Amino acid sequence: MSESAAEPNSFLRIEAVGLDGQLLPDAAFTVFVNGKNLAGTESTQGFMEIQLSHPVRKLEVEARYKGDKRKIRVAAGTHVVKVQFDPGRRPPPIPAGPTQTPPQGPCTHRQRWGGLSEVSGRRLSAVVTDIDDDGFYFDLVVEATDTTPLQPPVRFHIHEDYVRPCQNINALTPDKLSARWREIWTDEAYVAAAQVRDAAGNWIGLEFDLNEIPELPKKLKDPKWIAWNKTNHPRPIPGKKMIVLTPNDLYRIKVQLKPVVDGGLLNAALAMCNVAPANIAPGGLDDRLTNALEYLSPRGQVFEFLEALASVNSAASHVTDHWLQRKWKDGR
Repeated sequence: MSESAAEPNSFLRIEAVGLDGQLLPDAAFTVFVNGKNLAGTESTQGFMEIQLSHPVRKLEVEARYKGDKRKIRVAAGTHVVKVQFDPGRRPPPIPAGPTQTPPQGPCTHRQRWGGLSEVSGRRLSAVVTDIDDDGFYFDLVVEATDTTPLQPPVRFHIHEDYVRPCQNINALTPDKLSARWREIWTDEAYVAAAQVRDAAGNWIGLEFDLNEIPELPKKLKDPKWIAWNKTNHPRPIPGKKMIVLTPNDLYRIKVQLKPVVDGGLLNAALAMCNVAPANIAPGGLDDRLTNALEYLSPRGQVFEFLEALASVNSAASHVTDHWLQRKWKDGR
């Protein structure tokens, strides 16, 4: 028989503390006994004290503080549990403005974060990694110029036309002096931004205008060429680099979708991707799914198709979420 997490009449104190070890009075707790919520154990005082009158096989505590939530399992024989939170970890919300309209079109981050690329020992820059006929790939980089280590997360902001316009980066370089959002694709130059904590732990905003990158071809800064390119070479999902899906990936997607997709749902998702049913070879559901994925893959529309499926039928979400998470992980 496994050891109980708590013996009869055992006493347990749970505390939420900051990085300095002080109690956080706004923290809240819920206790779960053997997987079920223990009635009457909700607390919002920063600590909780309970006494259990019977043996407990599995004891868990959920602690919440300002949107941060952690669930921990209490080891057998434990009488005091301290859950540590970083009160300054969550960046402040995006400010309402001001905004300006640069020549190439609306840019929601210009002057929103103070207009500077370097503030208080922190600097935002961009590094071009590849240039193609229609646009370019780049990395956004935040560096500590005062040699004090960065504190994750670093939140990056790109143009709001992207499917995912902001990203928290927790991974730092080994010296903790740099954070990077990798391989972002765009067909125009705009103002990117970042939120990062300075040496004192205060959140600051940074801006970087991609027009300042010297190696960019002039056409990528030309409003007329950008407008022409968007019209003649539309992207299914603006600015996102699509990872390459192998035939085995497509087969796995088909197998996972088949139980939750019917002909009507398939046609609806294809229509949302601007794909006419006539472009997909006829057949049974298995064949049509195969033909649809093989049609969409070379056009870079598989992820758009998965997002469309999830938006029109929640039953498909558990399948599509796995692949969409992989997309962001691999495409970063």
